Amino acid sequence: GLSEVETGSEFVDSTTKALEKIVANIEITNQNIAKISEFSNDQIVLSKEVIDKMETVKAMSENISFSTEEQKTVNKEMVNTIEGINEVTQHVAQGADEISSSTTEISAQADSLRNQIEFFKVS
Repeated sequence: GLSEVETGSEFVDSTTKALEKIVANIEITNQNIAKISEFSNDQIVLSKEVIDKMETVKAMSENISFSTEEQKTVNKEMVNTIEGINEVTQHVAQGADEISSSTTEISAQADSLRNQIEFFKVS
């Protein structure tokens, strides 16, 4: 009798304590799950921010690439223009040399004509 009741009572107390520990562990697990869920939500928000920033960087990179191509085209056009100016300058210089040469010839002819006129001048 009494001994069996005491053993049964101890077994019930032991089971109750074990169940209380299980319930406490379940509560701790629930809290940990809530924290993990919160961290996951925070990670989702941060990931979205990173993706947004990456898209901004990508757009900026594309703009830089486009601007670089435009600059490359402008530089080529400037080189072509400078080459054209150089050619025109060479032609002008060549023309100036020809004019100078012609001027020298005309001056020599003028001197010759002056001398010939002096010959025919009556004093």
